[in-house]
Amino acid sequence: MRTNIERMRVAFRLVEGAEELNQFFTMMARYWNVLIDVTIERIRGTRVNFVGMKDWRTYLPAVQMALVALGRVINSVAWSDVGDVRANIVESQLAYVLRRMQHQLQEECGCGHGFAAGLKVGAPAEKVPASVA
Repeated sequence: MRTNIERMRVAFRLVEGAEELNQFFTMMARYWNVLIDVTIERIRGTRVNFVGMKDWRTYLPAVQMALVALGRVINSVAWSDVGDVRANIVESQLAYVLRRMQHQLQEECGCGHGFAAGLKVGAPAEKVPASVA
């Protein structure tokens, strides 16, 4: 079974009062989507000149390496006609490359892999149960 890679793009909505996390998740969403978009193009058979990409020089090394790694995977299996190469090899390697990129881009701000949540913690003092106060 194949993954609908087009549905893997992410959108991040800013959270008021969380500028540091907003900056981090905006960056992660941008880089995640770049990797997804390049993967889609490569699967379609489009050659991608990474260094010629509009923002290549601004990409962090972890992002550049993720793009190159996935490009190598796709190039390496292009000749294979055994089974569903896209589903069996390319998509699983895409997952590993995304995971590695996430780990390498962590900024120690309490953001976990594969999980994102916006939480508002706290309650007005008058609503805190006596057992907690």
